[in-house]
Amino acid sequence: MVSGVIDAATIGRESGSLLQFLFVRYGSEVTAKFIDQANKIGLMSLFSLGMSVNIRDFDIPKVAYTEIDKAVKEGESTVAELLKDYDDVAEAKILSTANRIRIKVRNIIDAYIDKKNNNVESMITTGAKGSITNLIPTIGLVGQQMLRDVRISNGFSDRLTSHFKKGDNGLIARGSVVSNYRTGLNPVEYFLHAASSREGLMDNVIRTPISGYMQRRLSSALQDLTVSEDLSVRLWHSIVQFKYGEDGLDVSASDKGDLKL
Repeated sequence: MVSGVIDAATIGRESGSLLQFLFVRYGSEVTAKFIDQANKIGLMSLFSLGMSVNIRDFDIPKVAYTEIDKAVKEGESTVAELLKDYDDVAEAKILSTANRIRIKVRNIIDAYIDKKNNNVESMITTGAKGSITNLIPTIGLVGQQMLRDVRISNGFSDRLTSHFKKGDNGLIARGSVVSNYRTGLNPVEYFLHAASSREGLMDNVIRTPISGYMQRRLSSALQDLTVSEDLSVRLWHSIVQFKYGEDGLDVSASDKGDLKL
């Protein structure tokens, strides 16, 4: 390589254009050798330079926090108007308002975060790990907490917890956390965030074995399929497909649908 930047866009797991080019042009052995050598270069660089983050990488100026507070207050005002005629349509609009607040906060952080001398930004830019979305709850606001794809509903009589007034369906009273991880959450916000996080953990625990079992069953069902010399797909003596993939193209030798040998 003469010049350029090697990042996730060139050697990433999904969008690795350089790896695809090497594989199609030079084959698997050259590509594997390149990956090994690139990995060694990365390890040697880390041993020499190191890579870490500190609390200063999450600094944004006070004007940014002022704009974040303004965005939250504007959202609360919008929700207050919607609550005057509260119904299912208003609830959908309230949820949309909470999402818009999060988008505004994202744009504010993106505009004010230091992008030159910032290791967190370096990780995001190179594609090594994370995105600007991870900075929203860290230095912006955690945002609306959800249970079963809706705002957290009332747990007490006509209110979420005993900390709120009865009949209050506002942003904060229904699970919107306006604090961030750096400044800290108050006890109520922590409780609501824990409830939403618990649902995410349980979904992950339940879905992982289900998807894994489905993968195992598919592999077992398809393991006897073979591609014959005439490019037909067969299961023993039965023809499943007259031409592999309906076009006969070898996906390992194709580049976005074009066969390049």
